[in-house]
Amino acid sequence: MRGGLRKRRLGAPHSKMGLSSPLATHHSPLATHHSPLQPALYQPQMEKKGPIREIRCLDDSCLNEYSPNMSAAPTDIAFSRSARFDSLEQEVFLNLWRTYDRLRQFEDELFGQFELTPQQYNALRLLKASHPMPLLTLELAGKLVSRAPDITRLLDKLAERGLITRERPAENRRQVLVQITVAGMDLIDRIAGPLRDCHLRQLGHLPTADLERLAALLQAARAPHEATGPWTES
Repeated sequence: MRGGLRKRRLGAPHSKMGLSSPLATHHSPLATHHSPLQPALYQPQMEKKGPIREIRCLDDSCLNEYSPNMSAAPTDIAFSRSARFDSLEQEVFLNLWRTYDRLRQFEDELFGQFELTPQQYNALRLLKASHPMPLLTLELAGKLVSRAPDITRLLDKLAERGLITRERPAENRRQVLVQITVAGMDLIDRIAGPLRDCHLRQLGHLPTADLERLAALLQAARAPHEATGPWTES
């Protein structure tokens, strides 16, 4: 009996009568159809695929929806750059522009207290550095940090306040010599301390090594576009 039962059990899946075990239903091609009579346990697991959603941003607003606690992968950073900037060079330039705009606010506030513009202060400081020797108008304009489209008007404002004097030399009446006055030098001395504090507020949060590296990078960035002058001399 034991031998017969053993033979029957082993031979059940291959019965000539065509009978099969209920467990064999998962081998049938018909099993792929989700019949209500079919146990859910033996239904094939189909991968669920929903419709593909395409996200399009007309601006960079969607980039701001990520949690600040999430660390961005390199691909995310590349996508962010490509969505906001046309090139890496543009990103750097706009960052320079943005940085200058933020730092300039401190200077505007400071020089406003002395009824000066940063460019007027720059001219006075250059004249003090050359004192007692005067500077030609065009020579002074070439030394300024930023170009002055109307150097004559800039000097007019300083002359009206008695901060500079102008003189035309007898040997060449077309030239104008500019010299700082005692009042102008006194004003520069009064500004010196508050200006140091201003620069600390602007960039004092950076370590010395970073400031030196930043200065070198900025010099290298503008070197091909700068004419020979005091700003190219080491």
